[in-house]
Amino acid sequence: MAQALPIAFLDGEFLPLAAARISPLDRGFLFGDAVYEVIGAYDGVPLLLEAHLARLARSLAELRIAAPCDDAGWRRIIAGLIERNGGGRAHPDLGLYLQVSRGADAGRDHCFPQGVCPTVFAMASALAPTRLDAPGLRAITAPDNRWGRCDIKSTALLANVLLRQAAADAGAGECIMLRDGFVTEGSGSSVLVLEGRCLVSRPNGPDIHHCAGAGTGCGGRPRLARGSRQRGPAAQRRRSVADRGAARAGGRDPCGRPAHCRRCPRAHVARGGGGL
Repeated sequence: MAQALPIAFLDGEFLPLAAARISPLDRGFLFGDAVYEVIGAYDGVPLLLEAHLARLARSLAELRIAAPCDDAGWRRIIAGLIERNGGGRAHPDLGLYLQVSRGADAGRDHCFPQGVCPTVFAMASALAPTRLDAPGLRAITAPDNRWGRCDIKSTALLANVLLRQAAADAGAGECIMLRDGFVTEGSGSSVLVLEGRCLVSRPNGPDIHHCAGAGTGCGGRPRLARGSRQRGPAAQRRRSVADRGAARAGGRDPCGRPAHCRRCPRAHVARGGGGL
């Protein structure tokens, strides 16, 4: 687990994380009525920030939450977090978490409240350096049982939590999810498959949630795949577990850092296939 750094942002001000307080009636707390982004910052520079902000704006629009900041405002918050938490100096690599909820109402009601202001929270965590020659990550597979609008980056992540815990219980570091026998993504990461000189990812759509770390639904995922590998083209198409013969599976964590998958002896596989 990445350790949270001491300075956070909450509703217009930077403050010690330990001093941050929200209402127990906040709809993000009661309903998961909130969206988020996780942005990697390396040597003080946010990775694919424009694409992350575009997807944040799209998620807010899909939930009909009025955007509390324009792009310039988000950039100031992110720059302030990096500066106040030693990004590029004491902590060269940071993970920036940005969350917007619909806000706090006077009670608990499923319908949208009127006249409430969104709650904006952001924090930074130090990331350990990633070694590209590190051993592969153990992974299991399981059916993708999330809701049908994974393209909205909602904070309601209980299905992901249960799948990641299933991986941990099996001695693995990730669960790769399958829908109709085809790979969607990891419980906390995107999945890229290296086929010869081509990086392949699942096409963006309502079943893809973690494409921001490796790009976004705005097209950033293949763009980062090209920039990070410098090996050849990137493509988007569906892959089945049984289809992986000559391919090497890999992925991106929420901050865009690469990880390689290796076979897990205790892997559970939908439809009777072999472990990833």
